[in-house]
Amino acid sequence: LAGLSILPARAAEQHTPEQAQALAIQAGESLQAHMDNPQVAFDAFNSGQAPWRDGDLYVNVRRTDGVSMAHGMQPNMVGKNQIDQKDVDGKPIVREFIACTSPCWVDYKWKNYETKAVETKPSYIIPIKEYRIIVGAYKK
Repeated sequence: LAGLSILPARAAEQHTPEQAQALAIQAGESLQAHMDNPQVAFDAFNSGQAPWRDGDLYVNVRRTDGVSMAHGMQPNMVGKNQIDQKDVDGKPIVREFIACTSPCWVDYKWKNYETKAVETKPSYIIPIKEYRIIVGAYKK
């Protein structure tokens, strides 16, 4: 077939920390609206559906004891206590997430599910009672 070229598959869009922050705020509003039954929000976050998942952007929720309540990329992590989870440099990331008592950023190094490379990932944390909403985007 003359004239056709074979091009490599285009990488999925990489989101920005500002987009991660906006999704965290939106997720926080959803959780606040469902505090009488937070499982409703957790189920939505775990669904992997828009608006809670978009390529490398997803909602993660940890309880202050380290138990995962929602994980939009890996729902099989829900219910697991990862209080001692560390990044590749040994940084205790879950402990840093739960230490946020007001909205904050936590930077760490994590394997990018899209590129498979270890990259710096700033994540925006929103504390709501005993929960921490976590949404991150890899640095470009």
